[in-house]
Amino acid sequence: MKELVTNSSRAAAHDLMKELVTNSSRAAAHDLMKELVANSSRPGAHDLTKELVKRKPCFELLPCPCVRIHDVTHQPGDDPLVSPAGQLFKRHPWHGVPLGPEAPDLVTCYIEIVPTDTVKYELDKLTGHLKIDRPQKYSSVCPTLYGLLPQTYCGDRVAHASRVRTGRLDIVGDGDPMDVCVLSERPISHGDVLLRAIPIGGLRMIDHNQADDKIIAVLKDDPAYGDWTDIYQCPPSLIDRLRHYFLTYKEVPGDSSSGGLVEIAEVYGRKAAHDVILRSREDYHQKYGHIERLAAASNAQSALSDQPSGRRASDVQVAADT
Repeated sequence: MKELVTNSSRAAAHDLMKELVTNSSRAAAHDLMKELVANSSRPGAHDLTKELVKRKPCFELLPCPCVRIHDVTHQPGDDPLVSPAGQLFKRHPWHGVPLGPEAPDLVTCYIEIVPTDTVKYELDKLTGHLKIDRPQKYSSVCPTLYGLLPQTYCGDRVAHASRVRTGRLDIVGDGDPMDVCVLSERPISHGDVLLRAIPIGGLRMIDHNQADDKIIAVLKDDPAYGDWTDIYQCPPSLIDRLRHYFLTYKEVPGDSSSGGLVEIAEVYGRKAAHDVILRSREDYHQKYGHIERLAAASNAQSALSDQPSGRRASDVQVAADT
């Protein structure tokens, strides 16, 4: 690993990191990651990370190996484990943030859009930054907080549920993280934030021939909605607003071809929402399991490197299991 950190040959460094990412031996990858974390403060490690991003596109989806994944579910007073470099880098909101140990009952959400936004923001999958997708040309605005569930993926398992419920055999997953609408009585001024929410239902939406479910959740401990546990507690007018938004937000006035390709096959409750979330987790495991394994190794090594500073052994176990 010293060779990896200091190697002046870009090709050799690339080959060494490729071995780390693809290594089928968890123990071997574990040892390699430990060495990298131990050298995280060296300039060579920082330069290598930048070089890998430029030379190998798949590494752009990987969390920085020197950064501790933070679980937003930690309690006040906890001392989150973080390596020195972990204070300098931001975790990728899709791949680097855990969905949460209580999922699907309680999930972490990354919010991209708030109801006051007149510009459509969305996560840039490559960099993990929030980007402007397009200005809203018309008066359609999302009626709730809107974002995604980390470490989820709409693949064949999610699509299968839509195929079964609709009888259509042509439906496929849309290849994106699972979308989530979060109800809150409190105004939140901007996106690019993490929060915890309780899924209570969802919309089985089909966009062209792609499954594009929208999970509906309530902000945990929200004064108005926090006690809701199922979609059937929502006023029908609120569901109608969500349905209207998703059925019309892509329509262009005077262009009949822009509408009619999006449909909401059904509104489902809490139990079905949990099933869809678990399916999206399984799809993510299949698609991005290599990233999860690398993140787990990074967590464990960051915890081990912090042991001398007096962190608790129980915290180390949490880091390894995240």
